[in-house]
Amino acid sequence: MLPLDLIHKILSFTSIKSVIQTSALSSRWRSIWTSMPYLNLSTGDVPRFSELINHVLSARNDQIDIYSVDLCFVLGTFNDALLKRLLEYAFSHNVQRLTVTCLFGEKIDLPLSQLFCSQSLRYLSLTGSDTGFLDAYSIVLASTLELPALTTLHLDYVTFYEDNGVGPFSKCVNLKNLTLSHFMVLKSRSLTLCHPRISNLILENGHWTLDAVNVDAPQLKSLTISYCRGMHQITASNLASLLFDGSCLLKFSTDLPSLEKVGLCIRSPDVWRPYKIARLLHQLRNAKFLKLNLEFLEPLISCMERISPQPSPFCNLKSLKVYPDYVPLDDETHERVNLSTKVINYLLDGSPGATFTLISYEEIREKKQKA
Repeated sequence: MLPLDLIHKILSFTSIKSVIQTSALSSRWRSIWTSMPYLNLSTGDVPRFSELINHVLSARNDQIDIYSVDLCFVLGTFNDALLKRLLEYAFSHNVQRLTVTCLFGEKIDLPLSQLFCSQSLRYLSLTGSDTGFLDAYSIVLASTLELPALTTLHLDYVTFYEDNGVGPFSKCVNLKNLTLSHFMVLKSRSLTLCHPRISNLILENGHWTLDAVNVDAPQLKSLTISYCRGMHQITASNLASLLFDGSCLLKFSTDLPSLEKVGLCIRSPDVWRPYKIARLLHQLRNAKFLKLNLEFLEPLISCMERISPQPSPFCNLKSLKVYPDYVPLDDETHERVNLSTKVINYLLDGSPGATFTLISYEEIREKKQKA
């Protein structure tokens, strides 16, 4: 006979509706669902979603804590009062993981000051949707999150207000992993993230109104930025991994002595002057594994006579890969991928033992076809 905690774990992979249906199996199973610490609730499971939530909250064993709540709903399927009741119930039962997905709806303002004040929550994911309007995404965070135990935060299609230059998570004092995807900042054209403990940061698809991103994170080890406009000013002396994909300018205000892995894809290299490219490469000089797109390096060709007398910035390189960002169609005429020998020497002279790989159009096209 399986122990109860193992049964709970197995049932955690299915919806609460299906878990409730197991009560028909036998007398032992009749009340198992009432002690479930995992609540998976989705409007796709039942036509009368509000009735399901009311039933769960009323019949569940009130003495059992909740480990996780996974809520997926469409606005209009149940009212704000019921949403508030569900969240308050979860917080009062020491929930540790909360995932909220709001599909295909208009804006919803979450009353954070009333709801998101949990001492137990460690993981929070909020996913909204594109409303089709220019003013905001569907989930709006109206105030600052105050979650002292939170270590991981994921916001997708979420709008929030700039809060004294630190965002709505300055009071999440133990936050280590932060992902902002399809995000918008109201009443500000810049995003400033200043946090003493964040170690992993992902910024993706910032709203077109964003003009600048400023990151000040002394414990940051991994940084990913893609499709965010404006100037990026980064202060992160412990950075070990950098992945950057975009057309904006990137600048580091501190040395990066721990840097190991760098992947850059600069999609509009025309905004970069050759001297700015050289300065960025110098800031990345401690990298061991470096991957660059060909288009980013091409502006260097015109000024190699001035740059090449300078020593190569890279002294620790183990691997350098260069690849074309734009891959022509099969029927387009194109030349072989090529890179100036002077540029190659400039990048590799300081690391004679490093391997160099120039990736061809065919290799990238083949890789995409397999994906």
